[in-house]
Parts: sequence; C-alpha cells; structure tokens
Amino acid sequence: MIGATAAAAAVVAAGTFVGVRLATHHSAAPSPLPATSQASPSPSPSPSPSPSPSLSPSPSPPSPTPPSPPASSLSPRPPIRPRVRDFPFTAGPGERVSARITNLTGDVDVTVLDAGGASVGTAPFVPPGGFMEPVDLPAPGNYTVRVTPRSKKGAGDFSLEVFLVPPDATAQIVPNGDPVTVANTVPGQNMRLTFVVKESERVSALLSNVTFPRGMLGSIVAPDGSSVSVGLVGDTPFMDTQVLTQSGTYTLLLDAPGDDLGQVTVALLDVPPDPRIRTRPGSRGLTLTTTVPGQNMQILFPGQAGERISALAFDLTDSVLANLFDPNGAELVETGLPAPQSFFDVQTLPQDGIYRLEIDLLGANTGSATIRLFDVPPDPVGTVKVDGGGLTLRTTTPGQNLHVLFEGVSGQTVTIHVGDVSFEQGLFVEVFQADGTRIDGGTAVGAEGDVSVTLPADGSSTITLDPPAAETGRATVSVSQG
Repeated sequence: MIGATAAAAAVVAAGTFVGVRLATHHSAAPSPLPATSQASPSPSPSPSPSPSPSLSPSPSPPSPTPPSPPASSLSPRPPIRPRVRDFPFTAGPGERVSARITNLTGDVDVTVLDAGGASVGTAPFVPPGGFMEPVDLPAPGNYTVRVTPRSKKGAGDFSLEVFLVPPDATAQIVPNGDPVTVANTVPGQNMRLTFVVKESERVSALLSNVTFPRGMLGSIVAPDGSSVSVGLVGDTPFMDTQVLTQSGTYTLLLDAPGDDLGQVTVALLDVPPDPRIRTRPGSRGLTLTTTVPGQNMQILFPGQAGERISALAFDLTDSVLANLFDPNGAELVETGLPAPQSFFDVQTLPQDGIYRLEIDLLGANTGSATIRLFDVPPDPVGTVKVDGGGLTLRTTTPGQNLHVLFEGVSGQTVTIHVGDVSFEQGLFVEVFQADGTRIDGGTAVGAEGDVSVTLPADGSSTITLDPPAAETGRATVSVSQG
C-alpha cells in the first residue's frame, strides 16, 4: 500500500485513497502569473505587497481615472507556464510503481521521481490516457509521481491512479505434471512459471481458463537470463514447441498487456522427437502419426538441382501447414493443406541434397496423415495455328501442366477453345506472352469452355492449362480468330 500517513494525506486532499490504489481527479487549468502595466514612464514595479491577476496601478496619488494608455505602453504579459501536478507516496522494499491516467484532455509526461528529485522512470501520454508499465524503485522511501503538461494550456482535466506493484506471481510447474493456475492482482504484475529441464529438451504448453481480454505476451527465460519470445498466447490455447538449449531452471513469463487483470491455467508438455520417415519421390505413400501437441511430421528425401516434385496428403485428421526446406535448412515454400485430402503443387528443387517436407499440425492438434511424393516429369507442350485444328495433350503425373503455343500479331483478338477435358475438377486457363507476362487474369473451365484475349504484341503466346488438384488427364485446345 501507499505508505506514510503524511504522504497519503497530501494526496487525499486532492482525491481519494483506495487500498493500494490512489485515484485522483483534477481540473489542471493553470493559474496565470501576475501581470504588470506601465501607466507612467517610471519603470519601477508597483509597491503593492500582494500579487493580483489584474493589472497593478502605478504609485501616483489618487486621481480621476485617466484615459487608457496606448497599447504600445503596456508591458508584455508573461507567458502562462504549464501547471505541474505532484503526487507523493511511500514505497516499501522491493516494490514497483505503475500508473493509469484517464479522462485526459491534453498531452502530458508522467514521471516517477525519487526523494532527491531524480527521475527513475517516465512515460508520455496523449488523450484520452493510458497505462505506464511498472517502474522498479531502487530503494524503500518517499517518491513522487509528477504529471507535466507539454503545452502552456496545461493538462486539462484528468484522473490518475497509482499502483504499488508486488513481485510477479510465481509458481513451479513440471513438464507432463499437473496443470498450474496463476493470476495477477495489480495492474502491471506479470506471472512466472519456473521449471527444470535438460539440454535440448522440447516443451509446449496448453492454456485454459484464460480470462485476460487481450491474451498475454509470452517469453521463455533461460538459466543464463537470455529470453525467447513465443508471441501472443492466450488468444489461442496453445504455445507451440520450444527447443531448450541449456540444462537448468527456465521461466515461462506471461505478461498481461497494459492494466489487464486475470488468470490462466497452464499445462506444460514434454514433447518427444517428431515422427520421421525417409522416402524417394515416386514411392508409395507412407503414414505418420503424432501423439503430443507440438509434434510435427518430417519427410526426408533426396533431390537434384532442377528436379520437380509434388506431394499428395490424404487421410488427414486435421488441416495442416506444409513447409519444404532445402538441404541447408532454408524454407522454400509454405502452403496450407485442408483436411481430409490436399495437394502440394509442383516445386523445382534448386540444388542437390536431402530435402525435408515438414507437416505442421495447427495449434494443439495431434493426428495422422499419409504422404506420397511424386517425381514430376516435364510438362507436355504442343503448338497450334490460329484457325487451324485442335491439339490434345495428356498429363501422367500430378503436378504437370499443359502448354499450347500459337503465333499472333499485336491487337489481334483470338478465342481459345478448350474441350474434351477429363480432369474432374476442370482446368485453370492462363495466357502468357513470350517474355512470361500474363495477358489475361485466368479463367476456370469445366468439361469445356472458351477464353477470348487480345494480343498486346507480335510473336508467340503460350496457353497454360493447370489442373487444380492431384489429377492426371487430357484436354483438347484450338485457337480461332475473333
């Protein structure tokens, strides 16, 4: 609580004192300094002993009121200085202070000063107000929260609450042990869960009964004091797997945003190694299963520079993210794969080596998936003439597209006829110039369909027909004038 009676009384005079909180409301309009005038050439100040906000007369004998002097004979009005508001308090050992300012109508700085007037923390505020995170107080004693307007107009009206913040709420938790509930009770107080692990151990966490309206910022603090952010937790009930590189006591730090209060129940999980298989493109499908939230699935395969691969994921128990990594561990592509079956479209491998396709179950999901890799040969390519006959092309491996080339001239309008389509989900048709620039926005066709385009340049154009799923099939293409 805010300590000495004298300190509390100094504040209570301007507001109310409630437990560990000091709530005040002020009209902070400044009082102008006394103004002076020169009604005669004498520069001496008025001898009046009491300052007054009105103009002070000169010391000549009483006489009828003379006419007002010209404006140029009046001395300049002193500038109005912003009014500073001080709120003293007393702190005990190990205490911190936070502050919340509301109903603010002008920009201010809120500063915590020690007994000698030195700043130990400050924060800027703009209307309508906000929250100052806890400031560590170097020693027990008397302190002051000072509100300083940034404008000569002053701070206007505002309400101020000052909180003495106790140490963070702390508890011990054991991987795979009982869930632990922690809560904060004062704005600015965080929560800490400590646990002991061995080097290279992996942990994840399930969160439940979260009452913080904006979630929490999570980080893991290592035995040497270094920390790793795990982002915003609590808006989703899961903290994903973290690999711990040191042996010893770690801390899961949960930071409630601003002045939020609440509680959370945490279950810490010991995450075993990811299930992993080795295969080759073109082999049969293999099934992987996870058992603990935070596990992913790993598919390792050899690849060569320029080789093309695709993958079919089926029997998915939940939607997943698929990430392809090169032999150096760099991510090449990430794509979502909805359950129960999805296609990972063709990718060209940049170098020789062992590649890794990682299947990441979303959130705290566990489950299984069957993955089959394909070695994708070159796409079928053919040529037609405008107003000539049609051409039929076929794919043999999921991931192949069909390409049909034709010659045209700038400004020519042509119609592309697509028919005899055996792909169950149809085709996506695009037209490109010779330099790879797309001419049209793309059109989906079913069993048959027409696409009209106007050619922007002379030369060769390419029609690309892309199956949207892991299908093989055929299509016939022709091009006509107009």
